[in-house]
Amino acid sequence: MSYISTFGPTSFEILIRSKTLSHCIQLTPDALPPDGKYTLYVGRPEDGVCSGEDMADVGSVTLNEDGGIVSVTINPFGGHTWTGMTGSFDATDGTGSGTITDASDPTGVPGQWSAGGGGQQLTPERHHKHSHHA
Repeated sequence: MSYISTFGPTSFEILIRSKTLSHCIQLTPDALPPDGKYTLYVGRPEDGVCSGEDMADVGSVTLNEDGGIVSVTINPFGGHTWTGMTGSFDATDGTGSGTITDASDPTGVPGQWSAGGGGQQLTPERHHKHSHHA
């Protein structure tokens, strides 16, 4: 296995304290070849698209070779005080998911994050029952 070469820019949906935030996320390696240390960029989508433009350097992430988050440092930005993330990034399909903590949340209950693949799926699945009688 080897470290992911880059991740994003792609959608970054956060569900925290019953509020959904839509952002963009990008990880770029601090060294070439990648050694597991990445700069974390976050921004807002423009017209629903994450282009990589207008992304701000908000911290650093260390990943293992499977894309799992080993450690993260997130600097306060744009009124956000996220203090930690768990989970993983999959460079093969461009998705990721896990939990995220927010220092401004008095409950201390982690929220959920997802990246790529259209973002957080918040709509419940619909099940249709069909019965046929002879």
